[in-house]
Amino acid sequence: MVRYSAYNWAAVAPAWGCNGPGFNIDNTTAAPYPAACNHPGTFNGYPEGIWDSVSLADHYDGSVFDNGPTVFLSRATLRDYALHTEGLANRNVNAPQLPGWNPLCDRPGNVEGEGCFTPSEILDVREKSKAAYLMLRFGGPEANLGSVNVVGNVGVRFIRTEVASTGQVGFPTPAWYDTALNQQQGACNAADNGPNQATDIQCWLTPALRAFSTGDGVANTLDKTYTNVLPSFNVRFGFTDRQFMRFGYSKAMSRPDFGLLRNSVAINGPPIDTSNSSPYLIRNAAGAVTGYNFVFAAEAGYAGLEPIEADNFDLSYEAYLNESTSFTFGLFYKRLENAIAYGRAVRDLTNGGSTQPVTIRGPSNDPGSGGTLKGFEIAYQTFFDKLPGAWSGLGVQVNYTRTKQEDINNSNLAVQAGYLPGSTTAFGGGNNGSTGGQGANGNPLSFTSNVIDSHRLAGISDHAFNVVGLYEFGKIGARLAYSWRSEFVTANLDCCIGLPVWQKANGYLDGSARYSINDNVELSLDVSNILDTTAVTQQQVFGDSTLTPGAKPVKLDSGWVRNDRRFQLGVRFKY
Repeated sequence: MVRYSAYNWAAVAPAWGCNGPGFNIDNTTAAPYPAACNHPGTFNGYPEGIWDSVSLADHYDGSVFDNGPTVFLSRATLRDYALHTEGLANRNVNAPQLPGWNPLCDRPGNVEGEGCFTPSEILDVREKSKAAYLMLRFGGPEANLGSVNVVGNVGVRFIRTEVASTGQVGFPTPAWYDTALNQQQGACNAADNGPNQATDIQCWLTPALRAFSTGDGVANTLDKTYTNVLPSFNVRFGFTDRQFMRFGYSKAMSRPDFGLLRNSVAINGPPIDTSNSSPYLIRNAAGAVTGYNFVFAAEAGYAGLEPIEADNFDLSYEAYLNESTSFTFGLFYKRLENAIAYGRAVRDLTNGGSTQPVTIRGPSNDPGSGGTLKGFEIAYQTFFDKLPGAWSGLGVQVNYTRTKQEDINNSNLAVQAGYLPGSTTAFGGGNNGSTGGQGANGNPLSFTSNVIDSHRLAGISDHAFNVVGLYEFGKIGARLAYSWRSEFVTANLDCCIGLPVWQKANGYLDGSARYSINDNVELSLDVSNILDTTAVTQQQVFGDSTLTPGAKPVKLDSGWVRNDRRFQLGVRFKY
């Protein structure tokens, strides 16, 4: 069982608001709000001594603009949980921005005995797997096809997975039904309809709809069992004792993130729209209204998700030119299948003796979607052991990888802490996030969203290379390594504003050296980030989405992180 809470963010005194006496964190005096703030009540004052005045002029070696001292909550306040929370809680200070901020533990919806967590923040998922593996080896030192030696293996893994997700189903309150009933016109007479009214909703209300809408919550468990068959095949062809070719195929699987399996369903009442253009009207061939589609909807995870699968193909050539020199070249191709994306499914749920179809919006498998990764790797390593004396310890190692991603479509499903997993909830920044169980513009059948798709898998660059200088001679060993990679996506859905985040291309130079005093004692020195490289992150603020299909990506620098140059001296003892 996993418990996690949503982000508890709220403005206390936003700079863009009418804050009155609550604007300054050092104000401990109670005072009424100005009339222009349109704020009921009186500001009660903040606790004394909870703030510090700090200058940031020395940050980044003093190369930042000096704005002078700035007021922050003090470190002592941040370390004191009670002072921090009680000092800013709206129930104590009557903050400028309503409804203000209050601790999570104040929420009336918290589950008794489970701490400060609501039902949707408690994840009770049980997963049981059984596996069997068979492998057959073939070939060997004496197995040849003509002059080519053959060695390999073939195998298959059988995996059966059982998932049980326990949660709660919250049924809609009867408010929607009572409101619709009060809109009645009397008898179902089309002559009583208004100019833009196609029907009277009373004609289609039934006791079963009312029985389903009680506002009750009941425990619910959704079970899923699936079996995966994962074959593998590997073979090595030896042309000589120094030249080889390898081929490998394997099928792999990646189970869904646990957060996407949550079974907490809060059902919304169906939207009522009896206008002539209503999408819920049921009409016959002649266009006459013959019914109304009451769409109950919710947003939730789905315990019936199946794993993402991948077919992996690898082909490589290896040449060991002498005792200290090698060359390798490899091709790879990976095809992803059964990707998990934001979609919808229908579940039949029963309450009060009435069973109704509920449109569940959230994660679902898309068997026709996945994308591919393909590319090549090339590497070379040698020591210049023909050089005289100590020079013979010099060596070099270089490698380069080219990767191309195609047909990658990101689900933008949030699984990070702070979101409700299985949804696309995010904040502003060009992302309208999840439209919730009610859908876009109140239509649960719609999927309008302007979430930007980077069409990239996180952590994969198009280009990457490493150049390593080596030295091994006698008691001395050393490495000087430069690693570079092109830009790559770090997250397709940023934690805070729902935009893709990239890291710009950069390179790092690291070094190490060691000296063996004797067979038992060795000294070492490691230096990281010799070039003092700064990692720059970017937010993709524009690109391909349902509102801007095919748009080219636009990225803006958003963060700078420098892991300072570090030196580490060590002593190693062997006995």
